Amino acid sequence: MKMDAMGNNTTPSEERQHGTTVSPQVGVIIVHYPSARDVYLCLESLAGAVDTIADIVVVDNAAPERVSPPPFRSKKIEVLRCRENVGFARAANLGAGNVRGDLLLFLNPDVRLTPSDLAGLVETIHGEAGIGAVAPNLLRPDGTTQAGAGGYLPTVSSVSAHAFCLPKWLPGGFGKPFMVRLNWVDPSGSNGARGTHPELVPVDWLSGACMLVRRSAFEQVGGFDDSYFLYGEDIDLGRRLRESGWQVVLRPDVAVRHLHTANERYKTRAPVTAWIDGLDVYYRQHAPRSRRVLHAIGGLGLLGRAAARSLVAALPGSSFEARERTRRLFLNARRSIELSVSPRG
Repeated sequence: MKMDAMGNNTTPSEERQHGTTVSPQVGVIIVHYPSARDVYLCLESLAGAVDTIADIVVVDNAAPERVSPPPFRSKKIEVLRCRENVGFARAANLGAGNVRGDLLLFLNPDVRLTPSDLAGLVETIHGEAGIGAVAPNLLRPDGTTQAGAGGYLPTVSSVSAHAFCLPKWLPGGFGKPFMVRLNWVDPSGSNGARGTHPELVPVDWLSGACMLVRRSAFEQVGGFDDSYFLYGEDIDLGRRLRESGWQVVLRPDVAVRHLHTANERYKTRAPVTAWIDGLDVYYRQHAPRSRRVLHAIGGLGLLGRAAARSLVAALPGSSFEARERTRRLFLNARRSIELSVSPRG
């Protein structure tokens, strides 16, 4: 429940009927760790959106490389420095409390979001008062679609659908996979072009890599749960937004590059299995009875993908990146299976 300008309680559905005439301004929150270069390139990609952006804050999560970005056109970029790495959720909440704007854009440094991309997201959330959060399609560096721009809450059926690539027509609720891979067509071959799927896709959660959230919705649910250190906090946020009556949607025709930049100079970055550990926090909170089963399903799915990729990686001329992706899949599969056998906490 929220308050309108007259002090009356309103719900998302009531706001949808009344709409709004105020052009929203965006507060940008970038959590920095560890590469300063990524931050600069991320800001550079936003340079043409100065009229839409109210504030930009970079939360320096005790990064090995300190960032001192120059003024963003006519706007000063505030840098908040943490004494220690407090994790993504706490850092993002800190950033949200230090920017103006009706909308909050949470953006990873290794995402390249153009002004037209941002305009599409703002258009979506501004055009429907019941939408609490929207995110774009995520593309890998090579332009292929990345799974996990958003998805559905992890259940036995949704995790199975994702882990084993089950077809949607199977009975048993497999049509809503845990991690969604959206179709996207770029007819021009250029980044940021609109594809052929302009319709919105309702989901349960959105990736924190690039997510535009209505501030009133974010504050209503209490922001990110800072008991999550890294990963899983975006799934939890989406769950609470949906439970509070807000819509959570993907816009497939807005597609941004997610580079997954690795900085090999620093060994203090998150472990390879941080994603699995973040999921484990979510399972402990929201799915304790099926926790072991969910880890087992996910682990077996990852193991199958790793085995298939290892055959390709073993071929002559295979790239280091292919071998590294295979190694990471094996490590995450092993971690999931370990937690299915002997869960911690």
